[in-house]
Amino acid sequence: MDVDVWLDKFYTADATIQYANSPARSVMDARQMFKAIWAKFDGLEHDIVHVDYVSPCIYHRCDVRYLVKGDDPKTQEIKVPALATMLMKRDDDGSLKSYKMEVFIDPSPVFARISEKGL
Repeated sequence: MDVDVWLDKFYTADATIQYANSPARSVMDARQMFKAIWAKFDGLEHDIVHVDYVSPCIYHRCDVRYLVKGDDPKTQEIKVPALATMLMKRDDDGSLKSYKMEVFIDPSPVFARISEKGL
């Protein structure tokens, strides 16, 4: 789970990202937020339910599976439904990247577990 690789590969340098009820933030600020959160996980996976592309927007419906550090993957995985929209454009190198992402998710079960463990 390398935040830098993920953000550099899929987002423009000037992208904005809004996660759940957090305010929209620059990709640089989001980078720090995701690094802090992902450090509390042993696992994070997306089970894709549906993806649709209506230019310039990708609609991505998935179930996100979280495994908080030290939890048992067989019995303590937390599954949360999510929907993301990503507005796309060509970057300077010609790659198709997102310049605006919004993630609609209720991560409260995940944050409750993190808090419960004192992480």
